This record gives sequence, C-alpha cells and structure tokens, in this order.
Amino acid sequence: MNLFKSLPYIDDLTTGNLSQTGVIVLTDSNLSEDPDHAEWDSGTAYVTGNIVRVTSTHKLYEAIVNNTNKFPPDNLGVEWIEIGATNLWRAFDQKVGSQTVAETSGGITFEFQVNSLTTAVALFNLIATDVKITVTPPGISPVEFEVSLIDTSEIIDWFTYFFTDTTSRQNVLISGLPGYAGSTMVIEITGAPATAVGEIAAGRLQQIGDTAWGGRIEALDFSRVDEDVFGNVTILRRGSAKRVEFPVMWPSNDTGRVDRILDSIRSEPAVFAATTCDDPYGFFVYGFYQTYDINVAGPALAYATIEVRTLT
Repeated sequence: MNLFKSLPYIDDLTTGNLSQTGVIVLTDSNLSEDPDHAEWDSGTAYVTGNIVRVTSTHKLYEAIVNNTNKFPPDNLGVEWIEIGATNLWRAFDQKVGSQTVAETSGGITFEFQVNSLTTAVALFNLIATDVKITVTPPGISPVEFEVSLIDTSEIIDWFTYFFTDTTSRQNVLISGLPGYAGSTMVIEITGAPATAVGEIAAGRLQQIGDTAWGGRIEALDFSRVDEDVFGNVTILRRGSAKRVEFPVMWPSNDTGRVDRILDSIRSEPAVFAATTCDDPYGFFVYGFYQTYDINVAGPALAYATIEVRTLT
C-alpha cells in the first residue's frame, strides 16, 4: 500500500513568495483567478445575492444582506457567507467534487516551484484525455511523464472497436517523480472539450506494506429522499463519498515505522493507493483515515485494516 499527504499550496502570483519551505508554490497558470466574478470593491454597494471574489483568500463570497465596505472574510455570517474557492484554486481546495474548469480550448496549465521533496502527483475528478507532468530539478534536464486517460478496456474485439464508446479515467496517480526541493513542475491537462480537474495532490510517496485481498468499498450518499403519506417521493440530490477498507500486511519489525507514518497524517487528507499501477478495483482514493487496527500476528507478519473516508 502507498500513501502520501499533499503538500500545502501557496500563491506566488500575488505574493511573490518563493522562499517558504515545505510547500508547493504556484508561480504561473493559463487561468485567471475567476472569470465569472468581479473582485470585491470597498466602494461598491452590494445587495443580497451578489457574489464577489477576494484574490487574497482565493475564495468566493455571497452577500446575505445589503452592505457597503464590509470586507467579506472579516464579516462572515453577518454580511457575507463563503461559498467556495475561485476557479483557479478549486484544484487545491481539498474538495474532490468542485472542479477547476479550463477557460479556453487549450486546457489547463499550472506551473509550480516545489519547495520540498515531491515524488508523486495524484489528480482526481478529471475531465480530460491526457495529463503531462514536466519536472525540472535544479541543474538537471527536464523529465517528462505523460499519461493517456482513455480507457480502452471494453474494446475486446472488432465489434467493440467500432461500436463501443470509449471513456476516460477520472483519477490518475503518477509516481517516480525526481521532485527535489527547488524543482520546477509543470502540469498540463488537455484533450476534452470542457477540460476540468477536481483536485491535485502532490507529495512524497511512502509504502507501508503490501495490500492484501479482502478490501471493502462502501458508498456514502448524502442525498435526501422524502416520502409523503401518499407515497410520493421527493429527492434532493447531494454529494457522495466512499468508505474504503484497505487490508495491509508487512514484516512485524516494520510496525513501529508504519504506526508513525499513519499517526503523522491523523485527521489530514492524504492519498491512499493499493498500488502505483493502474487500479481497476477502486482502491485509489483521496481522503482521511478514520481508524486503523494493527495486529502483530507473530514475529514474521503484522496485519492491519485501514479505513479511509474519501473527500466529497
């Protein structure tokens, strides 16, 4: 089993801060902050329902009462409510369901300076056909990783070749990056008419044993279904998540290290993957573990079940 906690992202587009360690610095993109909403202005009279962006927080806010000169982040719950990240920053808001959407047919491009060792990138809720990552370590030539998201697994003969609609993978894990501190990393997402990405996580991949058979995937649907006395049904469709159980085993003398790794990501979102290869079983998720139960069965092997709840 492999996992990593995503490094936090900070913004160089407005702050000019490249020196902070332990982070990934966004230095360039072909996206604007949010093309659909204007920047908040202290001199504008806002009415209930107006939506503005605040670039310093990379958030959108909606007015809940008429107001003027009320800075949204300082007046939440009184004049404003926060409704989510701007388009540019939805890919880094730790919400898989909200998507950063391309503004042109050229797709989405992000450029980062990586200020900590980064060996893996995971992308979730993709609408695209290709992902390309170019890493340029300090003093070393660029290294490219390109992945096609087109899923051809249903094409098994000539008939299905001509009559099966091909689909694209929504999630992809790219590992083995030479992401030394100070590297430049460019992520390009292309190929679909409406290219989008829900979340990009990047960090140092760690292995904590081998994933065993017997894992479980449980669906969590937060929709509401109401039924009246006449049997009429009203459905309010909401988000969903999954609860995934990873059965894992490792040499018993490695238990201390595994326990320390798991404890270090307690209550923090992380990427969990049964393997670094394509996973047809669904055991590749972004979320936080709820529990883990380690059983040191003997001097040779220890077993554990790690229960992960995915982000919505």
